[in-house]
Parts: sequence; C-alpha cells; structure tokens
Amino acid sequence: GQLDASVDLDIKLPKGQRGFAPRVLTQSQLNALLKTPDRRTWQGARDAAILACLGLGGLRASEVCALQIEDVEAGRIEILLRVHGKGGKVRSVSLPLPNAAPLRTWVRRQQRAGFVASGVFGREECNAAKPLDAPAIRYIVRKHEGVAGPGHFSSHSFLHTASSLANGRV
Repeated sequence: GQLDASVDLDIKLPKGQRGFAPRVLTQSQLNALLKTPDRRTWQGARDAAILACLGLGGLRASEVCALQIEDVEAGRIEILLRVHGKGGKVRSVSLPLPNAAPLRTWVRRQQRAGFVASGVFGREECNAAKPLDAPAIRYIVRKHEGVAGPGHFSSHSFLHTASSLANGRV
C-alpha cells in the first residue's frame, strides 16, 4: 500500500508556476528610489531619468538603451516615449508628470548640449555617441536599489512594478 519513492521527483511544473514570484516595488518604494540619485551631478541626473523610464514606463533595459532623443516627446502633463521593443515592435509609453520630470530635464539637457541625433543615455558626459548597454543599466539599478528596502530586485522587476501600478495592484 506504500510507494518506495516519491512519485513527483521527475515532474516539472509548467513555466511560470515554479514558485518564482517577481519582485514588485510598492508606490512608496518606487518614489523613494526615484529620489535617490543626486540630480545636481551629470551622472545622478542621468540615473534619475533612467530609473523613471524603468519604474514608471516599465521599459526593459535594452529598450532604455535604444531610446533616441527624437523618441521622447515632452508635453505639459506627460512624456510620450516611442519605444523600440522586442521583435522590432514599436509602442508608445506615457509617463505622467511630475514623476517623469527627471527624464524631461535630462532630454532638454542633452538637446542643449547638441546631442539631438543621438541616444538619450550615454556613458560619458561629453560623448553621447557611446550609448549605455543593458549591463550598465543593471549596474545603475543595483547602485540605487538599497533605498527601496531589503532584498534584491532587477531592472526587469520594474516592468512588473509598472504593470502592477497601472493595474492598481500595488
């Protein structure tokens, strides 16, 4: 009446049901994270704009890297991004002001510096022609994540956070 071994050893749960729940930040954690970078410095202003794209827009790291100045349209109540995503798909993402103000400030700063036909986020202050890559975005997230509370989250966690906030779940 008893089995010699467990019958579930070779059974794998379907993808998405393996006990992994993506880390989602609360609105207060996200707000605290967006205030972390020192916006008086070039690097801090850039990091604040990147975190706004990730946390408010739910962009992937690769999508942030691919943003061009002409993909950003700053209005009076929102910023509209034309995002080039996976599979060559293009979508529009709306970021509400005033939370997205760091991005508007950053883009204006880049335009004044003459980086009109280049990427939004560069590696160096004097050269926007050297765009950031996904590992650099992940580094920026790790650099500022401590303010959001204990535990680790990734740049991809922002995608889940933005989705949860948009659906009123957080």
